[in-house]
Amino acid sequence: ALNLIADGDVRLLNGGDITSTVGGLTLTLNSDRDNSGAGAIAVGVGSRLDSNGADITLRGGSAALGAITDPTADAAGFLSTLSATGARGNGLAAIDLSGATLMARGGNVQLRGVGANGQRGVQIGGGSSISTSGSGSIAIYGAGGTGGGEGDGIRISESGNAIATQNGELRLQGLGRGGNDTQGIEIRTPGTTSATTLTTANGNLVLRGASAATGVTDQGVLFDLLGSASTT
Repeated sequence: ALNLIADGDVRLLNGGDITSTVGGLTLTLNSDRDNSGAGAIAVGVGSRLDSNGADITLRGGSAALGAITDPTADAAGFLSTLSATGARGNGLAAIDLSGATLMARGGNVQLRGVGANGQRGVQIGGGSSISTSGSGSIAIYGAGGTGGGEGDGIRISESGNAIATQNGELRLQGLGRGGNDTQGIEIRTPGTTSATTLTTANGNLVLRGASAATGVTDQGVLFDLLGSASTT
């Protein structure tokens, strides 16, 4: 296993590459280990995490990972669990993937993040790719921060982003907090012709979004323009 642990941020700079070529390598990026509420995770343009069949986890804090509630049924419980186990943005998105690749090849992928100061919990853009095969699953959990207009729980934007499983579940759960136009889950591809896609061949596709924001245009799940989700 390879564990990258920090009390503050964990950042893989543009072009960074962590790839296992012989057997599976469990990869964990763990920010905010001291539970101070400040410790984001960023994976930059052209960067790659390839576990070759093992799990990939992006998280925060020191509490054990466990089950997490549905934000549409228990928003407070969802936020409480995520706050103890998620990366924590401090004026930033808690997890920011920008043109990055996460490839588990049959392992499970899990992202947990809580934004701060009106920022997003999990932000995915720039043509990022998250994938696994076989029975591997992908689960993304995000809660936005209060105090601004960018507090989406999960936001997937810009062109060409792709999140895909084969037989395993693909799950997104998000809680929006903040002001106007704040969504639990937002999938947006503005002004382009290359859609953001969520795809599973034989697994379940689950999107559970809620918004606790105070504005008038807040929604649980929003597909805008070319965002799409499908089973094949």
